[in-house]
Amino acid sequence: MKKLISILSAMVVLLSMTACGKNGDESKNTTTTTTTSITTSQSENEQPEIEPLPVPEGGWTAEELAKTIRINGELISIPFTIDSLGEGYTIKEEDTQIFDSGACGTHLYYNDEAILTAEYVDIQSFDQIISKEPWALNTYWEDSLDDYYNDALTFNGIHLGATVDEVEEVYGEANQKSDTLLTYVDKKTGEDCLFFRINDREEVYCVILILKFDVIKIK
Repeated sequence: MKKLISILSAMVVLLSMTACGKNGDESKNTTTTTTTSITTSQSENEQPEIEPLPVPEGGWTAEELAKTIRINGELISIPFTIDSLGEGYTIKEEDTQIFDSGACGTHLYYNDEAILTAEYVDIQSFDQIISKEPWALNTYWEDSLDDYYNDALTFNGIHLGATVDEVEEVYGEANQKSDTLLTYVDKKTGEDCLFFRINDREEVYCVILILKFDVIKIK
């Protein structure tokens, strides 16, 4: 599973060089969603109080974990495509990385603020991405001690920058735990599916969620 995290990190390192902290030209190489399944009436400084979902008996599944992610207080319907998310959600071609293998990573923006990174397979062109379901979601900053706080994004009510104790309070005791990583396992498949990366300040600076286990083989 270390190899899986390394693959995801390598992809988002490339993306971080062009996206995070950069607004860019909103009208250039941008795909904008057209439906309105997710909306928000909250301003950036008025996010709603989120009541954490209780830990299910026996632990979590990937589907249950996905339901703990909120943007601007609204749940993301999993699985999703970019064009199903709603008005204000965009991706940009200039910070989308498509590899010869068809693997792809792109930043998801809300009102031109980078929210998270979506990972795909079997992508040959940028135009394909909006109608494809991602196999993994992650947050990433080039340096683990960067200012990574994102007011719009929560994980079962907690933000990036949470402590280990705060994570385990809402998700339960991690299945695997080290000084740099908390890992939660899908109780049905036995696969590692949710990862919280911990920096030297003992804060969460990156979250990775695996949505589909069968699209990429890690040996």
